[in-house]
Amino acid sequence: ANINLNAALGAKAMAAGISVVTLIDDGAANTVTLGSGFTSAIGVTLATDATAGDVVNATNYTGALTVTASDLNLDTQASTLTGGTGTNTLAVTLSANSTLLLDSVSGFDTIKLTGDNAASDTATITLANAVVAKGETLTINGSGLNQATNDAKLAFDGSAETNGSYIITTAGDQDHTIILGNGNDTYTGSGSGATTVTATAGTNSITTGT
Repeated sequence: ANINLNAALGAKAMAAGISVVTLIDDGAANTVTLGSGFTSAIGVTLATDATAGDVVNATNYTGALTVTASDLNLDTQASTLTGGTGTNTLAVTLSANSTLLLDSVSGFDTIKLTGDNAASDTATITLANAVVAKGETLTINGSGLNQATNDAKLAFDGSAETNGSYIITTAGDQDHTIILGNGNDTYTGSGSGATTVTATAGTNSITTGT
């Protein structure tokens, strides 16, 4: 039978010292809910999404949440990730050419992308308008695309965003492709690749690498 975890973490879970939750895929979606009584920093590692995406609900959480995943755990079934009122980071390690399914992510401050140095992999990200709330800013931190030998590449399309903003950074020697949203966005590239940046609308700041 398919087995899934459905965990609601509150004050007692915090008192027990829980700081990391590692999910596994047993054929059904896992759900982790962080309550207002849990205020310590916590990390949640997503399971493989071969059969189902996971759910992390931090709507009432006020602490520091870090959700960690491989790109291969975000490219088949969409996980629903809802950040809280504290700091919320989605940290993704790139290990293949992948299209990341992130339209069900909301309330996050940062998406951090890191290559694995094994190959020059491409992460393709196209975000829906709902990912960034009205008046809010999402940071796409691609500084980790720069690796010792094999740099990773970002193909990003934020053109659907109408009322939020992006802060995007890239690095490394790859030819990144960046399409900004309709708000006031900032792009900073520190690499040596022939990056293409399209400013959709708004008042944007664009700084390219060498």
